[in-house]
Amino acid sequence: HTEGTLVGDAFVIYAGLDDTPPETLEALDTAEIVGFLACTGKDPARPRVVTVADAGFFSGLVGAKTLVASHTVGAAPTEEDTKPLHPYVYKRETACGIIIDVDDRCYERGERVRAFVADCEAAAKRLPKNAVAAIRDAGCRIVVHEETGKWTHMCYHPRQGQSWLRDQGFDENLAGCVQLYRLDDYAGDRGLWGQGGSIVHELSHAYHDCYLRDGHGNKFIGRRYDRAVHAERLYDAVRVKGPQSKPRDAAERRLLFLRQTACGCMGRVDGVARRHYAATNAAEFFAELSTAYLCRDDEDYNKWEPHNQRQLWQFDPETCKLLERVWDDGEALDDDCA
Repeated sequence: HTEGTLVGDAFVIYAGLDDTPPETLEALDTAEIVGFLACTGKDPARPRVVTVADAGFFSGLVGAKTLVASHTVGAAPTEEDTKPLHPYVYKRETACGIIIDVDDRCYERGERVRAFVADCEAAAKRLPKNAVAAIRDAGCRIVVHEETGKWTHMCYHPRQGQSWLRDQGFDENLAGCVQLYRLDDYAGDRGLWGQGGSIVHELSHAYHDCYLRDGHGNKFIGRRYDRAVHAERLYDAVRVKGPQSKPRDAAERRLLFLRQTACGCMGRVDGVARRHYAATNAAEFFAELSTAYLCRDDEDYNKWEPHNQRQLWQFDPETCKLLERVWDDGEALDDDCA
């Protein structure tokens, strides 16, 4: 399983490959996934694989592994691959002042559009009115497609992302907007959040980029991300709803069974704890935890734990204080008093 981020998809580290590096996607089918690394250029048709080996002389001292090479698996894209697959025609919807441009093909099954617009309204109502106004005034739209070829799910395109959009054959005017690449993906995943939760996540990216000082480079968000994720290690292992919580191998199945047996009637163990998606980078940290913060009731709103503001205050009060300044006080975090 991979999740798109602002900058790309995670590297996957495999073990048990007969050929290193592999030449075909089929070679990865029987390999064991042993880890993930950072983020890289996003192209789901050509996954990136890394090769690791003993670190020579130093491996005997520290048991270290070192990166040997990175390799793209799959056929190189052709010029045709980068051209738009469809001359998109849009119909405009609105939700609490936020513009939604919908690919007219989506209306062939219009109930999906109606559900998505309703979720957008629910998401916008979670945000303070000044935040919705800031997002709208920055020109942010939500653009919904029936499909876009190889692209899947939903993301926010940063304001400085025109060159990437151009290289992929998309309209440069999507910079600063949320794009849903394939409506069916949203319909399939929406139950993992409270109503509109994944849209709150994307609109939080927009607010971060368009309103906070220095956008996604805001130093206060970056500092808190570094402390919470790397120093305090709060987000190394948390509960997550959906298929990511399922055991990936026999060892995880045994561990989950033992935990469930040990807990007995004392508590429920729903699945395997995972590294929080908020740990990906500072932008995802802000968007993920904002989704929890903006849920002011006891609903398990966000896909990842903590699921709501009450849980976030208990789990990570320092981040909650920062989000309170951003969302409730409307601060752009543009001074040195943090």
